Amino acid sequence: MEHYQTPTLWRRADNCPILHPEAAKDCILPDSYPDIHRILHTTATACPGRTLLNGGKLQTEGVLHTAVLYADEEGAFYTVRFSIPYTGQMPCAAEEAEAVVVADTVADSITARAQNPRKLAIRGRLTVTPYLFYRCAEEPILSPELAEAVPEKKLQTVTCCQLRQWSEEGIEASEDLTLGQEPPISEIVWSDLALEVTSCEAGAGEIRFGGSGLLHLFYLTPAGKVQYANIAFPIRSSVQGEVADDALCRVRLLPEQVSVLPVEDASGEARGVELDFTYSIWAVAAEKSTCTRPVDCYCVDVPTEIRTETVLLFAGMKEAAAEYSRTVEGEAGGLQSILHTDARITVDSKEQSEGSTVLHCTAKLTVIGADSEGRPISVQLTDNFPLSIEGGEPCFCRLGGGAAPVAVIEEGSLKVRYAGTLSCMVAETGTATFVGSIRPASGELPSAADSITLCYPAPGETLWDIAKRYRIPQSAILSVNDLCEGALPAVLLIPH
Repeated sequence: MEHYQTPTLWRRADNCPILHPEAAKDCILPDSYPDIHRILHTTATACPGRTLLNGGKLQTEGVLHTAVLYADEEGAFYTVRFSIPYTGQMPCAAEEAEAVVVADTVADSITARAQNPRKLAIRGRLTVTPYLFYRCAEEPILSPELAEAVPEKKLQTVTCCQLRQWSEEGIEASEDLTLGQEPPISEIVWSDLALEVTSCEAGAGEIRFGGSGLLHLFYLTPAGKVQYANIAFPIRSSVQGEVADDALCRVRLLPEQVSVLPVEDASGEARGVELDFTYSIWAVAAEKSTCTRPVDCYCVDVPTEIRTETVLLFAGMKEAAAEYSRTVEGEAGGLQSILHTDARITVDSKEQSEGSTVLHCTAKLTVIGADSEGRPISVQLTDNFPLSIEGGEPCFCRLGGGAAPVAVIEEGSLKVRYAGTLSCMVAETGTATFVGSIRPASGELPSAADSITLCYPAPGETLWDIAKRYRIPQSAILSVNDLCEGALPAVLLIPH
């Protein structure tokens, strides 16, 4: 398992662009598959690799796992799967020194077009939302004229957020599932697995999470009829991680290799399935932390100008959620009966306002059924809608669809109703002002004999350390400050 841990104080970059890498591949059908007559549905799952800042550019890579449902000339259903690598990059002006990138990746859209009966052109678009953190400078920048000067610091305690990220691939799992009241299975022609985490908590050195899996199936009954079914099952597992018990956590599960086989019951009918799959875990945890930073600096021999820098701190996180319920209407396109309805919802962009954020979402709906002659057909609809989140800037979003969308045909018109919940971590960002640079001030320079330095000893610093730094005897410091050897006060006067 890969484990990334940020140091105590990191600053969040506010100019980190969203990436939209493209995945493209021309795929040939295996010899055992019949020719393509009509493409019905295409799904994709993004398995991200690395996202990093390199050479002034954000770079990302990964694999898009696709599944294409199609019909042959006789109306039979078939599924073919391909894995397509993707890469993408965008210019990014943020500093690169010791940058840590936490990226949230989803498959935005996927299309498959038959170039000929044996060849598919598959094109995918992903949305990679990076959150870039980098270390605040330990010391202010001095102008060349003051290169030999040693600035003194007064320390300020600030609250920030410590982030940790984990990833693990190739986890094996299996489930024995039953159809319930659906007709028995003769042959499985298409399957798709969705995994959703709905609860997550930290404690005792691990992140525990729970949720549900939903297996979608198209299969043939013993009578030769195409049937759709979905089977839900619970998920409970954990990820090892040294995080505080009150840390806020988010886990995403990405299914990879999926195998579904019919299982017969005591009567000899296949009324269940054996589900074997592998999946990846992506987890991120945020916990409160405190640290100290210099806020005031003083130069010794010349009057100076101190330039401050206000930074955006990732100060804290909390959970937020918003529900949505939509009905979309469009042309039925010859659809007479409905087998299955699917919805893919993504967040395209966001607008910040004081105390809230408006997310602009897109829903892409697919309805699979048959025309008046019983031939398989699919219809696609698109819906755009805003969603408001209160309390800060959303990050690490999760759009849950809940139950499958419901579609009906009324007088040649197709109506699809879908609903769900967007849940996310909301960042409570704060600001802190630090000294960024020091340079000589304009005007007359006083005599060095008239100057004095204010020194704020750091925790654990001794009189010997301070005397060595300023290259003066310890006795001179003791005399000016009227001290005896021992504990140091909060502020010392350093003579010249």
